[in-house]
Amino acid sequence: MVIIVIAFISSILFGFSDYLGGVASRSARVIAITSLSYITATLAYVVGLPLVPSEWSAASFTYGAASGAAAIFGFVGFYAALASGPIAIMSPSIALIQTIIPVIVGVTLQGEVLGPFAWVGIGFAIVGAWLMGSGGKAGGRIPLKSVILALMAGSLFALSLIILDMSPASAGLSPGLVEMALGLVLLAGIWWGSRRFRPIAAITNLLDVDPEASAASTALTRRTVTLALIAGALMGAASALTLVALHGGQLAIVSAVVALYPLGTVALARVFLKERLVAMQWIGIGLAVAACVALSV
Repeated sequence: MVIIVIAFISSILFGFSDYLGGVASRSARVIAITSLSYITATLAYVVGLPLVPSEWSAASFTYGAASGAAAIFGFVGFYAALASGPIAIMSPSIALIQTIIPVIVGVTLQGEVLGPFAWVGIGFAIVGAWLMGSGGKAGGRIPLKSVILALMAGSLFALSLIILDMSPASAGLSPGLVEMALGLVLLAGIWWGSRRFRPIAAITNLLDVDPEASAASTALTRRTVTLALIAGALMGAASALTLVALHGGQLAIVSAVVALYPLGTVALARVFLKERLVAMQWIGIGLAVAACVALSV
């Protein structure tokens, strides 16, 4: 039960982070927003490290670095997908991919045994995450670029989760800190290179909403920077909680609960954008709650 609660809190924080990061990415370069987010995400891990017993070893660095390599491009793809396509469709689509892959790996490769209630809970979580984000709507025509970015983000997020799950429980938060620190260094280097070398800039510009506009302007407003930094802090806290849940629970179950993050996104959209929840979204919220109950049995 405790693991489910931790994973659920993590999903809410991820949802808050994704909403703020997606909003920021619509008015600034995706590579810049992701880089800024990783600054406070790394700091969140530094603050949390003394709170969780963590051993440093070769495994900490190995699994942390591998997970970080996957996560960094996952977050770039995620923010780019939210910036280029409808958030209501991109967010649950990525959550769907991010859930299915770890469940398959956990059951087939890691030998996790799930009871009937667990399978019901995972099903509720998948359907609930989709309904919360999309409201059951098809969302109209989605650009091919957005589809590719969503597939990229979801697959890389799933890979990152799987790798972190493989790290020893005694490592605590150390693999996650390595993951964030590595991501910060790599992103900072890419961002710096994009501002000085045209080939790198041309590649990173493809991630933005308006590549031509991003090539002409790299200015960041105070509001955008603030949103990115808050998104990063929330992302770091959510990631740390997810790592704790993975070390204490099963990959398939934890990944299903964490994938409920569209609930956080919908909540902020309701508060700040005054968006009204449609009937299907309320059903999705109900399924999310039912999923947590079923997975706790």
